[in-house]
Amino acid sequence: MISKQDALDKLRSEGYHISRNRFSTNYFKSLKFNIKTLFDIGVNKGTPNLYSAFENAKLVLIDPQKLELDNLEDWQKNKYDIEFIHVALGEKNEFRDFYKSDISARSSFLKRKDLRKKREIFTSESVEVITLDSLVQRKNYQAGYGLKLDVEGYELKILQGAVETLKTVEFIILEASIKERFEGGAKFSQLVHFLSAHNFELYDILTPLIKPPTVIDCLFVPKNSHLLNI
Repeated sequence: MISKQDALDKLRSEGYHISRNRFSTNYFKSLKFNIKTLFDIGVNKGTPNLYSAFENAKLVLIDPQKLELDNLEDWQKNKYDIEFIHVALGEKNEFRDFYKSDISARSSFLKRKDLRKKREIFTSESVEVITLDSLVQRKNYQAGYGLKLDVEGYELKILQGAVETLKTVEFIILEASIKERFEGGAKFSQLVHFLSAHNFELYDILTPLIKPPTVIDCLFVPKNSHLLNI
């Protein structure tokens, strides 16, 4: 039987790159973030790897769509402190059209360029939009925040409505578009520029990169984070 090391060496010799998926509970725990409140913005079916890494934090799940949380009972049995907020986030408080896809994870405020099927069905409805800053101020969440954003091209708008909250954020995980998937969506360079202006640097790419990516999961930390020290 071939050994694990021999198998890895053979794959590398054939041009494959072997890397561990870092979007995992153990990896997040190893970074030793000390957060009190975790915001999951754009929930869909939830992010259990993240929740279990910060099981003592308050979990605030925010999404304008109905949440499809198959593991809700398990999370409640684990005594997570979970709050669900049925609202959209953006750069200002308003009502605006939201494009709902029959594939719920692909719904967005922005029109898509990357339709997966000719008959993908979109419906439009007006939804309430608030800023993360206004929500934090109203709810008085305990500072020491972690942010996770998976919002289909709307990342920059949400961050623009969170400039006060960002001052006490320990990390930001976001799905960023490399290719132009949306009409009016932020470019990756715009996200990096905005976050740099608000004291954050890119620390890691959590997505294993096998080919030129369409999207990547990024981890940003404050510029004074110990993680950036060699």
